[in-house]
Amino acid sequence: MPALPTRTSHRVNNREYNNGGFLGTETDPASAPNGNEPPAGTQANPDPAPPLAVSVEEFAKLQKDFKRVTGALSNVQKERDEALKKFEEREAALAREQLSEKERLEADLADARKAATEAQALAETRASEAHLARTTASLTTMDLVNTNPKVVEAFMADFDPTVHADLKTYVDEMKAKAEWAGLFRAPAGPPPEAPGTPSGHNRNPKGSPEVPEDDMKWLMSTGMSRDDALRYYGRDSA
Repeated sequence: MPALPTRTSHRVNNREYNNGGFLGTETDPASAPNGNEPPAGTQANPDPAPPLAVSVEEFAKLQKDFKRVTGALSNVQKERDEALKKFEEREAALAREQLSEKERLEADLADARKAATEAQALAETRASEAHLARTTASLTTMDLVNTNPKVVEAFMADFDPTVHADLKTYVDEMKAKAEWAGLFRAPAGPPPEAPGTPSGHNRNPKGSPEVPEDDMKWLMSTGMSRDDALRYYGRDSA
């Protein structure tokens, strides 16, 4: 049986070998007796990188530059949006020009209907506002009539002429009712005919079987007695 080779080791370039095989250990070249350099691409003791130092003035300048760039970017985005909007409008106009005569007429008709609907809605809104103004003015006028008819005349003289006619009719009726009921002194001459009830109240012509209770309450709220209210409707008091 042949003798086994003896275990020997030797060092080459800071590497320890055993019978020609690399043992996997490597020593620091600084402690190596022969002072060999480390393998290429490595550094024994790398120096730490110096810390980044930015002064307050430099930071303020960077911040200012950042804001300036951000503002410029915002302006560019706005210009882009405006250009895109104009492009879309132009595209829509070109598409409309390419429509047939029938399609163009249908589109015009749809636009006209939309405009008419909007105009009608606006007219209804204004009519509602005018109705509210007339109602408010009528209530105010009724309160004035129950106070002094002279005040009503002054009120009517300065009121909106668009509702003057309706209010004048109402005021005339209220004056006649008040004078007929004896709330105010009637002018010289025979007593006036009892007028009809103003617009907005139940009408009950003379000669009908009964007087609506709502009308009686309303007349009596003006200051009439129940007998006067019955006579106003052509009834004899009970």
